[in-house]
Amino acid sequence: MRRFAYEAIDADGAHRSGTEIAPNKRALDQKLSKQGLVLVHARTEHSRAKATPRTMIDLFYHLSVILAAGVPILQGLRDLQESGEHPLAAELGDIELRVEGGKSLSDALATHPKHFSPLMVSVVQAGEQTGKLDDVLRDLVSYLEWRENFRRQVRSATTYPTILFVATLGLCAVLGLFVLPRFTGVFGELGVELPAAMQAILTVRGFIVGGWLWVVSIGVLAGGSLWGWLRTERGRAARDRALLRIPLIGRLILSLELSRFCHNLSVLYAAGIPLLQSLSMTAGIVQNRSVRRAIQAGSDRVQGGAGLLEALQPERVFPSMVLRMLNVGESTGQLGQSLDHVSQYYDRELPDTIDRTIAYFNTGVLVLMGGVVVMIALAFFVPMYEMLGNVSKV
Repeated sequence: MRRFAYEAIDADGAHRSGTEIAPNKRALDQKLSKQGLVLVHARTEHSRAKATPRTMIDLFYHLSVILAAGVPILQGLRDLQESGEHPLAAELGDIELRVEGGKSLSDALATHPKHFSPLMVSVVQAGEQTGKLDDVLRDLVSYLEWRENFRRQVRSATTYPTILFVATLGLCAVLGLFVLPRFTGVFGELGVELPAAMQAILTVRGFIVGGWLWVVSIGVLAGGSLWGWLRTERGRAARDRALLRIPLIGRLILSLELSRFCHNLSVLYAAGIPLLQSLSMTAGIVQNRSVRRAIQAGSDRVQGGAGLLEALQPERVFPSMVLRMLNVGESTGQLGQSLDHVSQYYDRELPDTIDRTIAYFNTGVLVLMGGVVVMIALAFFVPMYEMLGNVSKV
């Protein structure tokens, strides 16, 4: 489906212009004819709008509302694209045609994987199979809102420490490369012995300035080799294992992944998708390969007849409290409620983990900056003090 900007003439001979969605110009001509218009000229219009997470939330919310009100899904899709200004107007037009042609909504969404993830498609498919599509879409909207709020929180929390860290590096570069070297000649003429801190700074500066070509070449070569290695599955797996072993950062990453796992599994299981299939799909959504491998191993054990506790406990990834909650839910037949409780637990725990990690990081950056300032101050003021003493003796 494409969006066309057209010019047409109505029955009174007046010129009309606008935009319409159609697969080609012939279909556009037929569509306008039904409106009493004669197509004069049409050109494909490429929309610059992007399908943001908010767009997807609004889309599924609209569909859930119209389905709950008893409005046919085709009418809901037409309402979304009537103005032609919706970021996914072209895609929605194609989805409408496919649904009108007999395909299910989930199959139609699956033809646009760039915008509709496998999780979205599977949840919609489960809602169609269980006859509870409106309820399932509301759950999906809640999940998408949680995910977007979480991303916004992470971006907000990491902005300040990132700026602080970059500022620290910039301060070190300016003082070490430009400020301190200006005084070395003066200190040398007055016979002032340079302290070890300044000698170390000057040595590093001399190496960078005198051998910058080697520094750049080695940096590019090392960076390119690392980048190429990290593009391999073995390199990515090693990177993910190393990240989980970093103090504080590893715990934060693990909490993020387990929160993502629990929320996705909760949405899929609540939609009516079998547990084994939900586990397999959720493993593909988790980004850290070590955690993903643990979930896949647990899924294999579930397929072999093991319960959730037996399946997930050997991997030593999930906290014991989470395993107990899942085990109770499975044994009592209320796994869906247990998954909701686990998700709520991470909703409370994750912000605190992020805040603590960011606080420690900020403290570390401030200590680093203070250490740099102290070192540079000693490198400058010690010889300055000796120089003033020599001047006073003269």
